[in-house]
Amino acid sequence: MPELPAEIQREIDLVCTDSRSDIAGVALAALPEGKVGWLYVSGSRNGRYRRIIVKPGRGIAGLTLRSGRPVKLDDAEPDLAKLRQNSPLMLAEQLHAAMAVPLRSADGQAVGVLMVGRRSPHVYTPEDLKSAESAAAKLRSLLLAEPSV
Repeated sequence: MPELPAEIQREIDLVCTDSRSDIAGVALAALPEGKVGWLYVSGSRNGRYRRIIVKPGRGIAGLTLRSGRPVKLDDAEPDLAKLRQNSPLMLAEQLHAAMAVPLRSADGQAVGVLMVGRRSPHVYTPEDLKSAESAAAKLRSLLLAEPSV
Protein backbone atom coordinates (compact mmCIF):
# COMPACT_ATOMS: atom_id res chain seq x y z
CA MET A 1 0.00 0.00 0.00
CA PRO A 2 1.39 3.42 -0.86
CA GLU A 3 2.43 5.70 1.99
CA LEU A 4 -0.53 7.78 3.12
CA PRO A 5 -0.09 11.51 3.18
CA ALA A 6 0.90 12.19 6.78
CA GLU A 7 -1.77 14.81 7.45
CA ILE A 8 -4.59 12.55 6.25
CA GLN A 9 -3.25 9.64 8.29
CA ARG A 10 -3.00 11.84 11.40
CA GLU A 11 -6.58 13.01 10.94
CA ILE A 12 -7.90 9.45 10.54
CA ASP A 13 -5.94 8.33 13.60
CA LEU A 14 -7.39 11.30 15.50
CA VAL A 15 -10.92 10.39 14.41
CA CYS A 16 -10.34 6.84 15.65
CA THR A 17 -9.00 8.05 19.00
CA ASP A 18 -11.50 10.87 19.56
CA SER A 19 -14.46 8.61 18.83
CA ARG A 20 -13.00 5.87 21.06
CA SER A 21 -13.33 3.54 18.09
CA ASP A 22 -11.32 0.51 17.07
CA ILE A 23 -11.27 1.44 13.40
CA ALA A 24 -11.81 4.51 11.24
CA GLY A 25 -11.76 4.60 7.47
CA VAL A 26 -12.48 6.65 4.38
CA ALA A 27 -13.95 5.19 1.21
CA LEU A 28 -13.79 7.29 -1.97
CA ALA A 29 -14.78 6.98 -5.60
CA ALA A 30 -11.16 6.88 -6.71
CA LEU A 31 -10.85 3.36 -8.10
CA PRO A 32 -11.01 2.37 -11.80
CA GLU A 33 -14.47 2.68 -13.39
CA GLY A 34 -15.56 5.05 -10.59
CA LYS A 35 -15.81 2.25 -8.04
CA VAL A 36 -15.74 3.22 -4.37
CA GLY A 37 -13.12 1.56 -2.19
CA TRP A 38 -11.55 1.94 1.24
CA LEU A 39 -8.45 4.02 0.61
CA TYR A 40 -7.50 5.25 4.07
CA VAL A 41 -8.01 3.08 7.17
CA SER A 42 -6.66 3.19 10.72
CA GLY A 43 -7.04 0.25 13.11
CA SER A 44 -7.54 -2.59 10.65
CA ARG A 45 -6.66 -6.01 12.03
CA ASN A 46 -6.30 -7.85 8.76
CA GLY A 47 -6.13 -5.56 5.71
CA ARG A 48 -9.16 -7.18 4.03
CA TYR A 49 -10.65 -3.72 3.56
CA ARG A 50 -8.31 -3.28 0.57
CA ARG A 51 -10.40 -5.78 -1.43
CA ILE A 52 -13.82 -4.45 -0.43
CA ILE A 53 -15.71 -2.42 -3.03
CA VAL A 54 -18.48 -0.26 -1.58
CA LYS A 55 -21.71 -0.86 -3.47
CA PRO A 56 -24.34 1.88 -3.17
CA GLY A 57 -27.13 0.65 -0.93
CA ARG A 58 -25.19 -2.31 0.52
CA GLY A 59 -23.79 -2.21 4.02
CA ILE A 60 -23.38 0.82 6.21
CA ALA A 61 -21.04 2.61 3.81
CA GLY A 62 -23.21 1.86 0.78
CA LEU A 63 -26.35 3.07 2.55
CA THR A 64 -24.58 6.29 3.50
CA LEU A 65 -23.29 6.78 -0.04
CA ARG A 66 -26.70 6.16 -1.63
CA SER A 67 -28.76 8.22 0.82
CA GLY A 68 -26.23 10.98 1.41
CA ARG A 69 -27.13 10.79 5.11
CA PRO A 70 -25.39 9.45 8.20
CA VAL A 71 -26.13 5.83 9.10
CA LYS A 72 -25.40 4.02 12.34
CA LEU A 73 -25.59 0.37 13.23
CA ASP A 74 -25.31 -0.15 16.95
CA ASP A 75 -27.04 -1.74 19.93
CA ALA A 76 -29.99 0.66 19.56
CA GLU A 77 -30.84 -1.10 16.26
CA PRO A 78 -33.17 -4.10 16.76
CA ASP A 79 -31.98 -5.91 13.59
CA LEU A 80 -28.26 -5.35 14.23
CA ALA A 81 -27.17 -8.95 13.57
CA LYS A 82 -28.96 -9.07 10.22
CA LEU A 83 -27.68 -5.65 9.16
CA ARG A 84 -24.10 -6.58 10.12
CA GLN A 85 -24.32 -9.53 7.71
CA ASN A 86 -24.92 -7.07 4.85
CA SER A 87 -21.93 -4.89 5.73
CA PRO A 88 -18.68 -6.32 4.32
CA LEU A 89 -16.33 -4.11 6.37
CA MET A 90 -18.18 -4.88 9.61
CA LEU A 91 -17.81 -8.60 8.92
CA ALA A 92 -14.17 -8.39 7.80
CA GLU A 93 -13.15 -6.38 10.87
CA GLN A 94 -15.51 -8.15 13.32
CA LEU A 95 -17.23 -4.88 14.23
CA HIS A 96 -20.19 -4.87 16.56
CA ALA A 97 -21.16 -1.21 16.06
CA ALA A 98 -20.41 1.34 13.34
CA MET A 99 -21.38 4.82 12.21
CA ALA A 100 -20.82 6.37 8.79
CA VAL A 101 -21.19 9.92 7.48
CA PRO A 102 -20.96 11.12 3.89
CA LEU A 103 -18.03 13.04 2.43
CA ARG A 104 -19.52 15.63 0.11
CA SER A 105 -18.19 17.28 -3.01
CA ALA A 106 -18.35 21.06 -3.42
CA ASP A 107 -21.81 20.67 -5.02
CA GLY A 108 -23.14 18.62 -2.07
CA GLN A 109 -23.04 15.15 -3.67
CA ALA A 110 -21.91 12.23 -1.49
CA VAL A 111 -18.61 11.13 -3.06
CA GLY A 112 -17.24 9.14 -0.17
CA VAL A 113 -17.79 7.91 3.36
CA LEU A 114 -16.10 8.30 6.72
CA MET A 115 -16.84 5.32 8.94
CA VAL A 116 -15.90 4.55 12.55
CA GLY A 117 -16.51 1.23 14.25
CA ARG A 118 -16.12 -0.72 17.46
CA ARG A 119 -15.52 -4.38 18.06
CA SER A 120 -17.54 -4.24 21.29
CA PRO A 121 -21.19 -3.29 21.94
CA HIS A 122 -21.84 0.46 21.83
CA VAL A 123 -24.59 3.00 21.17
CA TYR A 124 -23.52 6.11 19.25
CA THR A 125 -24.80 9.44 20.60
CA PRO A 126 -25.82 12.63 18.77
CA GLU A 127 -22.51 14.11 19.98
CA ASP A 128 -20.65 11.22 18.33
CA LEU A 129 -22.47 12.01 15.09
CA LYS A 130 -21.59 15.71 15.28
CA SER A 131 -17.93 14.86 15.87
CA ALA A 132 -17.90 12.48 12.90
CA GLU A 133 -19.51 15.10 10.65
CA SER A 134 -16.90 17.68 11.70
CA ALA A 135 -14.12 15.19 11.00
CA ALA A 136 -15.66 14.39 7.60
CA ALA A 137 -15.62 18.08 6.69
CA LYS A 138 -11.95 18.39 7.65
CA LEU A 139 -11.03 15.20 5.78
CA ARG A 140 -12.91 16.44 2.73
CA SER A 141 -10.79 19.59 2.66
CA LEU A 142 -7.58 17.56 3.05
CA LEU A 143 -8.58 15.04 0.38
CA LEU A 144 -9.57 17.71 -2.12
CA ALA A 145 -6.15 19.28 -1.62
CA GLU A 146 -4.52 16.00 -2.70
CA PRO A 147 -3.71 16.01 -6.44
CA SER A 148 -4.15 12.22 -6.78
CA VAL A 149 -7.71 12.11 -5.39
